Amino acid sequence: MLPEFHSRFFSKTDGPVPGYETVIVEIEIGPGTTVQRHTHPGIESTYLIEGEGELSIDGQPKLSLKVGEAFQVPPGLVHGVQIGDRKAKVCSTLVVEKGKPLVLPV
Repeated sequence: MLPEFHSRFFSKTDGPVPGYETVIVEIEIGPGTTVQRHTHPGIESTYLIEGEGELSIDGQPKLSLKVGEAFQVPPGLVHGVQIGDRKAKVCSTLVVEKGKPLVLPV
């Protein structure tokens, strides 16, 4: 689904409201990787630990990302990322509908 990536789940807990769960995951993505367009069944909040990239969210200008920056993607918005020439590492918190896949390709 997402090429050249490794993930490590830190936690998965019920809530903050019935029918949702909060997932915290660290993701490493290889240099030059294009993370294909996808959505999530809830909000994504991500912090860039290392590397750089360019975030594309449908209907918004592209956003250049550098170490120490964070971004949010509202539920259901189609987005993708182009990683720079070094690997990238992020920590993402997703508050998503329980029982649905975390990543839905488009």
